[in-house]
Amino acid sequence: AAMLKAQAVPVDIWGRPVDVSAADWVRMNDGQHLNDSLIDFFVSMLVGLLGGSRLHAFSSHFYARLAGPEDGADQASTDQGWQRVRTWTRAVRRRHVTGIFACDYLLVPLHHEEEHHWSLAVVCRPWAAIDQLDNWASASTTTVAFLDSLYSTSSESRQETVVQKLCQYLECEWRVCGAVGTFQASRVQAVVVDVPQQTNNFDCGIYVLEFVLQLLQHPWRLAALGQHKVTFQVCADAPRRRWHDAAMKLREMKKAAPA
Repeated sequence: AAMLKAQAVPVDIWGRPVDVSAADWVRMNDGQHLNDSLIDFFVSMLVGLLGGSRLHAFSSHFYARLAGPEDGADQASTDQGWQRVRTWTRAVRRRHVTGIFACDYLLVPLHHEEEHHWSLAVVCRPWAAIDQLDNWASASTTTVAFLDSLYSTSSESRQETVVQKLCQYLECEWRVCGAVGTFQASRVQAVVVDVPQQTNNFDCGIYVLEFVLQLLQHPWRLAALGQHKVTFQVCADAPRRRWHDAAMKLREMKKAAPA
């Protein structure tokens, strides 16, 4: 029901509207892969309804843009990735001097181009890896939690690369915030969350939406990522049914809305 209130929520949390075309809506049908427009539309809508000020969701294009071509290992190459996305959190930095480090959770949709696959990374407590924080914060840990509905033997090496790229990004982002101290990648741990596995090769985007919805509906799940067991429930027989129904109703509401 909450999804149907989205007509009152501007879907532009990344500073630009998320445009969903008729061709995009067709991808909500069975057997279709969700594309970037649908992932961005639903994630931004859910964050707008349920997220709060301590959570930030990146665009589905963020990680691909950050990773870019194969960069070198030197500092100049590390900065190249951040340069490609340096303006993407400008609005967040305007709201708070420490930018995304004022957030407790960062949602990062991941699109794995070669596998045509979506998964989700959640950066928990990004501020905990800063070496100048007070003792109460130093007891916390920055965690990158991976929620992947099609986990395979190749997932581990892929996730190592994601953690490396995200740590490089956070290090550069902290420097721009103008605060003292440095971001310490050694204080970041990666965890793989045990989540329901899809039974086909096209429902990965639906599972990402389910994970986001259930994390935001029950904030204790966010707090528990990487620390305690978190249980997700996805209807294995028809996982996209409620998303398809919501999408069709939202589409009709958009058609009926005054121009």
